[in-house]
Amino acid sequence: MTVYRELCNSYRAIDDFRTKLLGFLPLATGAGLFFLVTDKAKLDVASPYLGPIGAFGFVITLGLFFYEFYGIKKCGALIGAGRILETELHIYDGQFLKRPHGVLGFINEPFAAGVIYPAVLSAWTLLALSFSRYKGAARGGAAVIFFVGFVVSFFYVVKDKLKRRRNLGLVARLRHNNNGTSTLVFDDVDANSTTNPIQWSFAAFYTQRDYADTDLDQMKLSAEDYQTIGENVVTRLLARNGRLK
Repeated sequence: MTVYRELCNSYRAIDDFRTKLLGFLPLATGAGLFFLVTDKAKLDVASPYLGPIGAFGFVITLGLFFYEFYGIKKCGALIGAGRILETELHIYDGQFLKRPHGVLGFINEPFAAGVIYPAVLSAWTLLALSFSRYKGAARGGAAVIFFVGFVVSFFYVVKDKLKRRRNLGLVARLRHNNNGTSTLVFDDVDANSTTNPIQWSFAAFYTQRDYADTDLDQMKLSAEDYQTIGENVVTRLLARNGRLK
């Protein structure tokens, strides 16, 4: 339970940081640009520097955009680990197993980031080009930056989501303990669909339980044991594919 609690804290910390950054970034950018371009006196003084300022803002925002991609991947890994722990601890109404699907199936935090970051990049591009010798291409360049950023973000999220759902599996193995018992172990595995769709690699340990060899050899496990094994298999497969309701 301590591990699960720490995992929840880690996830909340990352998610909270990403949420605050998504809210602060456009607000700060918009306020800064509004302050500069709406005051003619300040604009006249700052105009020689607005091109470099725009380029600097673009680079910083681009770096944060790349960090957002890493944050998406890291949160995805924490969600996967959380689902494993919640299934193991029988917390079937936990925040990871019961994580709501996106609105219309795709509108969620990564989608919002895919709109906000390209919009901010577009604003900095407009500023940088408007106060350079390429001012004629400012609006077109800003539109292209927004479109490319949105498309890249959207396809990254969709591709990662489809990859995780298409190539996930569960394997069972029986380990003899030489003490009259054997351990039934379930492991998460990932398929290598690029080179060989039937080649699987270990992803994470899921769960295990010891059973008496005599009961296993004679297929005399209790009905409750068989039910538990079946529930573990189905629950885990649904959880790994994001389908557990």
